[in-house]
Amino acid sequence: MIVELIIAIFLFLLLVFLATIDIAFSYLSDVTLRRLSGDSEDAQRTSGQNFLTVILADRGRFRFTISTTIQILLVSFTAIVAIIISQLLAPAWVEMFAYTLLLAVVATVLGRQIIPRLIVNSNTESKLMALLPIVRPLYSVVSV
Repeated sequence: MIVELIIAIFLFLLLVFLATIDIAFSYLSDVTLRRLSGDSEDAQRTSGQNFLTVILADRGRFRFTISTTIQILLVSFTAIVAIIISQLLAPAWVEMFAYTLLLAVVATVLGRQIIPRLIVNSNTESKLMALLPIVRPLYSVVSV
């Protein structure tokens, strides 16, 4: 059960991370995003700026990739929670379903809405630019 708990925590943290990027990206206008992608000279561009330029070339693909990954994480998290509840409480099927549904809804609201909004509430531009290089490898794999 410890392994399942560690996996659930990891999935939740990854969910919060991707939701934070998604919300920060949606908070900023096209003009702001284009300004961020071209702030420096070509020789001094950061990896975040280069990646932002790639994203802006196909913004829909980026949003689709992030949203799809978030949905997969939510389903995986819910499945792990169901396993943990069944091992921990050994409840009847209806009780397990109710507990799992309740925890999944709470995790979705917290991890997909509240925590990411609190993170990007101020200084959204700098937080997005700091997080983009981290998500680049994931985007390369998942967007295929």
